[in-house]
Amino acid sequence: MTTIAFRDGVVASDSFMSSGNTIVSRDTKKILCTPDLVFCFAGKYEDGISAFKWAQDQSSAKPNCNGSAFWFFDRAGAYGMDSGLIQFPLPLIDGFASMGTGDDIALGAMAYGASAEEAVSIACQLDAFTGGHVVTLDLRQHFLLPDWRPHE
Repeated sequence: MTTIAFRDGVVASDSFMSSGNTIVSRDTKKILCTPDLVFCFAGKYEDGISAFKWAQDQSSAKPNCNGSAFWFFDRAGAYGMDSGLIQFPLPLIDGFASMGTGDDIALGAMAYGASAEEAVSIACQLDAFTGGHVVTLDLRQHFLLPDWRPHE
């Protein structure tokens, strides 16, 4: 699956993709961007791409994304979406969050002070379905809003 973490305006993900017990890629983009939207996904790659396209233009029918999870960020805040593409404010614990198979590892790392990038790096070492290199995006720089903060 994957590990994605958020803390202090930075979102980080691994880049590993597998299919069953086979490694498919160590360079998969799981943070997808437009100028007004940053979209992250954990689960099936096809679900992530379909949900990203739907999030940009919600006039089309919702894709079936059973078993995948999504986050998206815009200038107004941070949100989660379940596999039914139902939106909700991103639940933050002390200002941070994580999702994917390495979720507990990343949360534990951030509870002890790790950045989002460090948390995903630690998950890469310990979670069998998290790996590759760590990709980060500073949302404050992306949206050109130095004071950007999610809803808390």
